[in-house]
Amino acid sequence: MRTRVAAARQWTGNGLEAFRRGRVGEARKYFNKASTQLPEDQDIIANVARTHFHEGQYQNAISELNRAIELDNADAALMVELGEYLLADGQVQAASEQARKALDENHRLPCAWLLSGRVHAASGNERAALGDFQKAVGIDPAREDIQLEVVRGYRRLGDPLRALSAVENILEKYPLHQQPTSALIEKSHALVQLNRTGTAVQTLNEAVTHGNDSQEVHLALANIDPRHTPHGFEKPQISSVRPQQKADTGFVDGRFALRQNETLKH
Repeated sequence: MRTRVAAARQWTGNGLEAFRRGRVGEARKYFNKASTQLPEDQDIIANVARTHFHEGQYQNAISELNRAIELDNADAALMVELGEYLLADGQVQAASEQARKALDENHRLPCAWLLSGRVHAASGNERAALGDFQKAVGIDPAREDIQLEVVRGYRRLGDPLRALSAVENILEKYPLHQQPTSALIEKSHALVQLNRTGTAVQTLNEAVTHGNDSQEVHLALANIDPRHTPHGFEKPQISSVRPQQKADTGFVDGRFALRQNETLKH
């Protein structure tokens, strides 16, 4: 048993490092090798699922995460993660069921309220979505991804003034050269909704001036005013942009971080 645990620890460590370096397929191979040593280790199986999800292989991710949950069906955080995968795959009703199960298990879990809000938003029930996002913020006020969902909720309900105020509360915590791209873009959306297009363009141009030269910022500028599309930057068509909206629901940007069983850490 000790030999198997040691081998699983080594393969898992290699997988974590490969994932950090962006070599997702390689990470999955390592996690699969670790799983052959400890086939009932929930964290290893969940990590395999995350590599599939990272590459957009939603059905494989859902299948693997279901297998992990079967080993501990009281893990509310994994229920939420499965719900996010289902939502990304367009299975809104199934995602809603996972949110309900997670909240039944732990009514104070912020990510469960976040999932519930996203499900409501996907169903067009924006007011219920905003209510759930606000519950999540009330439980964990430090999470900026939840704060940004509140901002989006205000915008979708036609209240750009509140959206602008909320996103400025996020941005004021950062020096100009470190302001997060997602918050800057949300600020520009709120400004456009307030018919302050010039200020929106200025906000994004200032971000570029302070070193944020990301494609997301340039795309946001191009969507506001095509004249601001920089030379050599081709504005994507709507059909090619839409899949990237998956990122708005969060998934791989730290929320579902790879995990390592406590047994394997020592």
